[in-house]
Amino acid sequence: MIDDHLTAFITAIVDSFVCCQLQDLRGNIRVFCRCRYDSRTKCCLQFPSETEILPPNTKKPFQFNRVFDVKSTQEEVLTLLELRQRRIKTGWE
Repeated sequence: MIDDHLTAFITAIVDSFVCCQLQDLRGNIRVFCRCRYDSRTKCCLQFPSETEILPPNTKKPFQFNRVFDVKSTQEEVLTLLELRQRRIKTGWE
C-alpha cells in the first residue's frame, strides 16, 4: 500500500519536473483550436498541418500550438490535454 502511494507521488513529481522544463522551453501559453463539424454546411477551412488553419480567401495560415480539425473526437482532445489536467488537479499549475 505504501509502495503504491510512494510510486504515485514520485511519478507526479517526475511528471511535473519534466513538464516544467518543457514549459520553460516552449513558453507558458498554449493555444489550441478545435473546429467543430456542422452538418448544415460544408467546411470551408483547410488544415495544412497539425498547427495551422487556412481560412477561405487567405494566403497565410493561422498558427496554433495544436489544431483539431472537424474530424477530431472529444477523446483525441482530452487525451492530448490529460497531462495538463492532471497537473492542474494536483496543484502544479
